[in-house]
Amino acid sequence: NPPFGSDTSHVHTHYESAVRLNFLEVPIQFGYEKRIGNFGLQLSTGLNFNYITTAQQTLSIPGYSPSQLNITQHLERWSIYQQQSLKFEYFANRHLGIYLEPSYLLQWKGYESQTGQGFKLNLWQLNTGISWKF
Repeated sequence: NPPFGSDTSHVHTHYESAVRLNFLEVPIQFGYEKRIGNFGLQLSTGLNFNYITTAQQTLSIPGYSPSQLNITQHLERWSIYQQQSLKFEYFANRHLGIYLEPSYLLQWKGYESQTGQGFKLNLWQLNTGISWKF
């Protein structure tokens, strides 16, 4: 031991940690659509392959300024999700539609760090937009 004690201090404190992930998503979806008049209902399922482009962790300890860490290089960057979606659509004409699509994504392969720690994210999404049918 060094003459003035250990070089590592053990302090118990409360802290908050937030991780922000930005990723590229490649979906492969299969579905069935039923049209009733100007309305459409689509049920779909499939796989999403995600690649982390950036990952940033913010650590907040009371009384100190928050610190931000880039943890992108410390994570395994690929992940696989199974996605289930239900799409509600209104067709203004034969081609143009407006839709609302809630989805649930179940992560099969989680994000793991080089230290063996990891996490899984099961997600709810709500997509909305305009569609054009050819």
